[in-house]
Amino acid sequence: MFRQKNMLKGALSEQLEDMKRTFTADFTAIALYDAINLEMRWRIAKGSLNNRYSNIVIRNDKGICGKGLQLKRTVMITDFPNEMAETAIEYPLLFVEELKSMMATPLFFNGQLMGVLLAGTRHQRQFTGQDISCLETVAAEMLANFLMQGNQVDPPRTELEESHLLSHFFASAQEKYRGDLEMFLLDQRITRIKDDQQAQLITLVDRILETIYNTNDVKVKFYSESTSEEYFSLLFEINQYFDLAEEVFSDLATMARQINGRVELNCETNQSVLSIRFRFGQDF
Repeated sequence: MFRQKNMLKGALSEQLEDMKRTFTADFTAIALYDAINLEMRWRIAKGSLNNRYSNIVIRNDKGICGKGLQLKRTVMITDFPNEMAETAIEYPLLFVEELKSMMATPLFFNGQLMGVLLAGTRHQRQFTGQDISCLETVAAEMLANFLMQGNQVDPPRTELEESHLLSHFFASAQEKYRGDLEMFLLDQRITRIKDDQQAQLITLVDRILETIYNTNDVKVKFYSESTSEEYFSLLFEINQYFDLAEEVFSDLATMARQINGRVELNCETNQSVLSIRFRFGQDF
C-alpha cells in the first residue's frame, strides 16, 4: 500500500510539472477530497513559494472548490483579489501563493467529488477556451490514474453544521483595519467549533488586534492553520519589532488558557510573531 501511494504521488507530481510547462503557469496543484473528515486539502503542488498550501483545509462550499462544486465545471479568476473583494478571505491558496489568475476544474467520478485541479500565475492572465479544454483533459487523465491505483470513492456524509460567528468577526475586522490587516483562513475547520468557543476566540483575537494596533503604522498578517490533525495555531505576523508589557502578555496568556491554549511572542528587528496554539476538537 505504501509503495502504491508513492507511485501515485510520483505520477501526479509529474503531471503537475507537465502542466506548469503546458500552461506556462507559475503554480499547479491538486486537492483531494477526504470523505471521512468532509474536507478538501491541497495534497501536491509544483512552483510553491512555501509549504503553507499543505496546511489549508477547505470547506466544500467556499472559495475555489466551492465554485467548482456548485457549477460542476471549470472556474476562472483573472484579477485576484480585485474581482471578488467581498469574499477574498475564502481564497487562502491564492493569497499564500500570491496568485493573480487561475483556472480550476473539479474531479468527479459517478457524480461523486474526488478533488480539484488548479493552474495559476502570479501575474494577470486571460485563459482561453483551449486552455480550459486542455486542463479538463489533464484532470480526466489524473482521475483515471487515481482510480487505477485502487482508490475508492467513499459515499457522501452529512456536512457538519457551521456557525458564522468567526466568519462575521473576520469580515468586520478586515473592514475595520482595512489595508493594514490581511487574514488567511488556511484551516477553515475553525469556523465549525461551538458558538461559545468561537465567542471566546473572538474576544481573545479582538483584544490582540486592539493591542497591536495601538502601535502606529503597523501591518499585520493573520493566519489560522493546523500544525497537526489535533492542534491549531493562530499567528499574527507583525511587520516590526513588537514587544508587550509583562502585565499585558499575562492577561493574554490567561485568556488563552481559558481555551486550553498558550501564547508565544517571538520578536526580531523587522518582524514579530505572536501565536496562540490550542487543541481542536469538541472542547478546547
